[in-house]
Amino acid sequence: MHGIQDSRRFSSVESFARVAEACSAAFAARMNALGVFMRLFNLFLRRAGVQPAPIRNPSRVSRLTVVCPQHVMADVRKQIYLDFEAAGLSVAAMSVDGAQQQGLARACVTVNCPPELRPVLMSQARQLSAFPGVHQVQWGDRRHIALN
Repeated sequence: MHGIQDSRRFSSVESFARVAEACSAAFAARMNALGVFMRLFNLFLRRAGVQPAPIRNPSRVSRLTVVCPQHVMADVRKQIYLDFEAAGLSVAAMSVDGAQQQGLARACVTVNCPPELRPVLMSQARQLSAFPGVHQVQWGDRRHIALN
């Protein structure tokens, strides 16, 4: 009895292997046909004068907005310049104006930051949010355009 079950099991494994092989061959044929189609489609686009989309380079500029009381803003600005410079980041511009709430000021900071230094910038932003008196640090500027 064991011999019959083993031979059935063996034949089902063989049939499964044959089905799997046939499926993989069919899949490979379809992928090959898809590759041929994509090459023809690309040829059509090139002859039609369609230019490929340029690869987007990551922005080297990031902006963040810091909100704090007006009487603390001078210390916050000084800390931003000192900490960012020590971390190897360059503050390209900083503008300070009144925030929406009375008594608060808002600094929009533009930082020259290559993509490889983004983790450093994130760390500096976290440290800045922990600075005494800072109410909020958010990415983007007063126009709410995030550039990172």
